Amino acid sequence: MAGTIGAAIVGPTVFHARRRHIACVNAPRGTRRVRTKLRATWDKLFSRRLNLVHRFAMPVAVHVVVARGDEVLLLRRFETGYEDGNYSVPAGHLDGDEEVVTAAIREAREECGVMVEPADVRVIGVMHRKSSDERIDFFVRVERWRGEVSNCEPHKCDELAWYSLHRLPANVIPYVRRALEHPQAGIWFDSMGFEPGQC
Repeated sequence: MAGTIGAAIVGPTVFHARRRHIACVNAPRGTRRVRTKLRATWDKLFSRRLNLVHRFAMPVAVHVVVARGDEVLLLRRFETGYEDGNYSVPAGHLDGDEEVVTAAIREAREECGVMVEPADVRVIGVMHRKSSDERIDFFVRVERWRGEVSNCEPHKCDELAWYSLHRLPANVIPYVRRALEHPQAGIWFDSMGFEPGQC
């Protein structure tokens, strides 16, 4: 049965290697070298198959651009271990089995204390980015919400404030600044970090 499964998964070459390996189990001691070689062949072919099964995956995050006229809500990161002291927009990873719009609504509630309806979330950009790892970032714009904006995560953010898109702080995280500038230039998709010097 093992040989049949091997043939079905990785083809007749592996099946024959496996069958020859089984046939050598009870062979004389002088054939130990042959058995070792066949076993190595089987392991190598099976490893190649496993590499095909385990495909590359990357994290996905959503960034919420809460907008009020020409102003956007920025938070300054604090004691997170990533870009502390620099500004970003409310953001977070998708939890899995979660739509981008749903994740954006959750992040706005968790970080800013506001309630957003799905119809008020508009995707404005996507970025394929490479820094310490490779990831996909969605950027959405929200212009209507319920509740008062407040800093709901003071242990991660030491400032939450409105800034004009035309006068952003100098220390906005570079990829966030770039994404905020894209809609004005009509750019919907971008990639970043794949060229030397980018981050």
